[in-house]
Amino acid sequence: MWCRSQRRPHRQPRLDTSDPEGEVSIDRPIVVIDLEKLGILKVMLNGEPKQRITIVGMKPLSLHQITGPVSLLLRLPSNGDPIDKIASEHERVIRASRKVWLGVFGTKLSSQTLEVLKSRGEYLYMMQMGKRGAIAYKGVITDVAEFLSGSELRLVPNYYEEKSFTPLAKFWVRLSSLDPVAVDELDELRVARTGTMVLDLFRSMTSVAIVMKDHASESKSHSARVAR
Repeated sequence: MWCRSQRRPHRQPRLDTSDPEGEVSIDRPIVVIDLEKLGILKVMLNGEPKQRITIVGMKPLSLHQITGPVSLLLRLPSNGDPIDKIASEHERVIRASRKVWLGVFGTKLSSQTLEVLKSRGEYLYMMQMGKRGAIAYKGVITDVAEFLSGSELRLVPNYYEEKSFTPLAKFWVRLSSLDPVAVDELDELRVARTGTMVLDLFRSMTSVAIVMKDHASESKSHSARVAR
């Protein structure tokens, strides 16, 4: 069998962008490709030859490169305590004190990431795959802390102390509410650094992630409301 190894005649692809420099201004992961190093003579953008282009969705971002609000996602193990029971214990403290501290176990986030979550954290999402399918809860974040003082521990559900969970928490999130939410809402979220869809985390080992709204989903939702 004979394989042809010669290059095909060069074509000038056109990229649909309004940016004259070929740079895409978005809050998604990007990587810049130097076309000259790849042996490509030029690419036409808006009628102008360019020597480099920007590809979306290939390089993870630092959280500090992401603007706007973020949220925290916790994926609870399916063989752990039922999510409804965990939520109920925290809701009991909220009803009594209007706020509760929820401990996050397993994954320790950097101090920089905790600062971002503290300053721009919007919601906490908890999800678990159970016998009835996926179940999710959503709470409003009011504070984030790496450690709790003695006075703040009164806002932690009793079972933390009873089961010696308190020293195991990697960090704490203070909530003013924690309510059931439709799993469909998670479909509007993506992992902030990689763009991975949140629902895909059900098939991964990830238990803690910083997430953000998918702007494409928001646009579709807005268009649907306008259409109605």
